[in-house]
Amino acid sequence: MTNPLIIAQIPVKNPLKIFAYISFGNWNECPDTLTLMSIRKYYYDKFRAVPALISYSTLEFLLPESVSQKAAIKTAVEYYNICPDIEQNDV
Repeated sequence: MTNPLIIAQIPVKNPLKIFAYISFGNWNECPDTLTLMSIRKYYYDKFRAVPALISYSTLEFLLPESVSQKAAIKTAVEYYNICPDIEQNDV
């Protein structure tokens, strides 16, 4: 079985502005798009995390360098508090 795939190059200088073109959120436990844009900015400023994959229910980000285990655990707890729906994904 195959799933539809759209590969898009969105012409933005700041990778976070991609979410002005592609809204995401405001369903189930997921915050609305504007709230998520603020959260994404926080992680961009903190880790330089940039969006890499967007599906109907999942966002994946790339980091330019790895983070410590302590920072990863702290970030996972932070993110779970923002969007507890994450436990439905096979992560």
